Amino acid sequence: MRTYIIIALLIISVAFTAYSSARLIDSTVSQYQGQGTQSYPFSFNYTEVLYVPHSGDYAVKIESNKSIFSSLYVIALISLGEDSKTVAVTLSSPYQVVHLHRGLYQVKFFVTGTSRDKINITTLEQNVNLTIIYEGEGED
Repeated sequence: MRTYIIIALLIISVAFTAYSSARLIDSTVSQYQGQGTQSYPFSFNYTEVLYVPHSGDYAVKIESNKSIFSSLYVIALISLGEDSKTVAVTLSSPYQVVHLHRGLYQVKFFVTGTSRDKINITTLEQNVNLTIIYEGEGED
């Protein structure tokens, strides 16, 4: 008897999970239209190369042109290479100080949001930027 109850609860939880996932996927793909305006959802991943001219401590921050986006969420992952370390920076996080060595770094952007117009990858690359400011010599 206990086995039947456990199986029934398992089936109910799997069904609820599938229903919840379907609702989430449906809600992120649909277009929102309210009060005469239409909102277009977007989600892009892209990679940029960051050149660091000399070693030291850098303040790192994501900046964007917010006027073209209704909502915007950005995560940038900077692969440091050493010991497979990765620094994560979000649009809402304050300046983060990171020690960088001279060279090239790969930055992966994960961007999602909504806008009043359709957005393409070129528009995102022009309006979402990773800013680095040299803070001075750091300890190696």
